[in-house]
Amino acid sequence: MKAGFVSSVLILLACWYLYEPIPSGFSQPWKLRAVWAGVKVVMDASWIAETLGLVPAHEVLRFAEELRTSNAPEKRAKDLVLDGIPVRAYNVKDSGPNGRYPGLVYYHGGGWALSSTKKYDRLMLGILEQIDIIIVSVDYRLAGKDGVRYPEPLDDCLTATKYFLTHCSTLFGVDPERVAIGGDSAGGNLAAAVALKLRDEHFSPMPKLQVLIYPVLQAVDFLLPSMVQNKHGPILTRYWLAKFCQLYATGSTEHVSQMLNNNHTSQSAKTFIYDRYIRHEDLELNYHYKPYKKPRLDFGNDRLWSRIKDVMMSPYFAPLLAENLADLPETYLYTPHYDVLRDEGILYSRRLKAAGVPVSHVEDPTAFHGICSWRRWFPVEGERCMNGITDFLNGKI
Repeated sequence: MKAGFVSSVLILLACWYLYEPIPSGFSQPWKLRAVWAGVKVVMDASWIAETLGLVPAHEVLRFAEELRTSNAPEKRAKDLVLDGIPVRAYNVKDSGPNGRYPGLVYYHGGGWALSSTKKYDRLMLGILEQIDIIIVSVDYRLAGKDGVRYPEPLDDCLTATKYFLTHCSTLFGVDPERVAIGGDSAGGNLAAAVALKLRDEHFSPMPKLQVLIYPVLQAVDFLLPSMVQNKHGPILTRYWLAKFCQLYATGSTEHVSQMLNNNHTSQSAKTFIYDRYIRHEDLELNYHYKPYKKPRLDFGNDRLWSRIKDVMMSPYFAPLLAENLADLPETYLYTPHYDVLRDEGILYSRRLKAAGVPVSHVEDPTAFHGICSWRRWFPVEGERCMNGITDFLNGKI
């Protein structure tokens, strides 16, 4: 009897974790189900640990992330320090400075709170397989660690990028007029913010290009169609996005439930933001789930909003809310269709184009958030993402 009960429970748990909606047309649906089930187990374990008061959930995820090993040959990667900021440099030449190579400054993903440059070796080496470029990946401080929060990770990225742009010719043989910046997910947010900050400071030389891979671009509307359609993932759920956004913005995660219901903004802020920056009607109708309902604007939380609005409305935290997007670098923007972040990427692409910025926007119809980092597991969609990045760089840098 006991063995039968235990078996039944295990079977139900297996079904619970394995049965999730999978992107239509995905090349390896059952492999994705298995991988996503493993990710959910770790996520649920972290939630349980936090609920029991044992350890914050993001620290459990960080521990799990640290179990992954780096596999970059030493001759391809060098750990350096640029103006006090640790970086990992790839493909550094031995022929001495001559200022003729292209360069890429990269900011890794991980919700601003996870991962490191070493965990991104495979992605960086994948870029180098297709383009001869010198890459500097920034090992910025992680949110939620030792009290770190916005803008400290951004400050690290800015410091390292400015130093690289100023000294890349003498240190790496890189032409400062042929430098791109880029990042994925939270790293895409940092790349967009760095570009805005450098433009606003009239820094010279400016990056020539920016590469934004499924970037986080705002944290005020968690009811965009893509947020609702893909709230359960794969890989990135709406709950974890809100958690990471608040951790980066405030250093805590106590208001996640309010964020999920758009109850962290005031009523007047909602009206202003929806009218100016996050217009659901600018999204094509086929992106609207059925039955689609535009989020209500007739409620809000004035007290909470007064505490967080300065960060939430900052263009360096939420680039989609920047008043002016003109004079930014030519942009490559990749959005998977099955991603909570899809719609803000679409809206950012529209606003960049309206501001006169050349944009190459690619939406992958069968991919999900994080696909470029899962290239080894899912080569069809992963290579498609990687090829888009390298084709853009090869053609523009």
